[in-house]
Amino acid sequence: RRRQCPPRRMVAHAPYNERPPPPAPPTCDPPVLLLIPSPDTNEHGPAPASEWPWARSADGQRIDGHGQSTASRLPADSETVLVLPPTRLSWHHVHCPKVPAARLRAVLDGLLEDRLLDEPGRVHLALEPGARPGQALWVAACDAAWLRQQLAALQAAGREVDRIVPLCAPQAEAALGAHEWGGGAWLCASGPQGVLSLPLEAGGTPAAFQSWAGEDALSIALRAEPGCAALAEQALGRPPTIEPAPQAWLRAAQGP
Repeated sequence: RRRQCPPRRMVAHAPYNERPPPPAPPTCDPPVLLLIPSPDTNEHGPAPASEWPWARSADGQRIDGHGQSTASRLPADSETVLVLPPTRLSWHHVHCPKVPAARLRAVLDGLLEDRLLDEPGRVHLALEPGARPGQALWVAACDAAWLRQQLAALQAAGREVDRIVPLCAPQAEAALGAHEWGGGAWLCASGPQGVLSLPLEAGGTPAAFQSWAGEDALSIALRAEPGCAALAEQALGRPPTIEPAPQAWLRAAQGP
């Protein structure tokens, strides 16, 4: 009796002239130009000769250069991101009902009417990333005329802004940053309870910050730009981690 062998398993082979696909090239972010609004701004907006602080990143991950230039001499990159300083924004936590997109602005105006320092029609509003009506969310408010002036000055020089991001925004884990802006130093605290911006002074920890942070005041991570690091240490009683301003701008641009 002949022994029966199990049937052979058929294995599919690629045709002899078919080569495997080449490996995918490594992905990297497009070059990014980070801008801070020109501090040299009056009621008519930035003058043509105003200089804009900037930094650029070739891959969106590391800073490759920084400086100050007039709008017409800014470096050209694939993406331009305008980073708004915390002194130019206010943050408000509201519970927004579920409404059609066409009614959202009117509903937000009603919710924020008693919280804004100006008429709602004069304020530009933006929702936090991922926020949707029908839930509690954060709303950023900015002087609409000031923002239009900044964008118009860049457009006049042929520079289009692709994204606008805040330097400081509400976040799950509290953080402290000391920044220089408009000739002064500012302390920015951000966390789940919102954002607080205060002038940074050597007289000690601001009472408003102590109230904002509570028992966690001494444990919140502190970063500071080199120009105001000593002042931050005097005010808060502990040395900060030094973070150059361009690095802070890039970190803001990398957020959601």
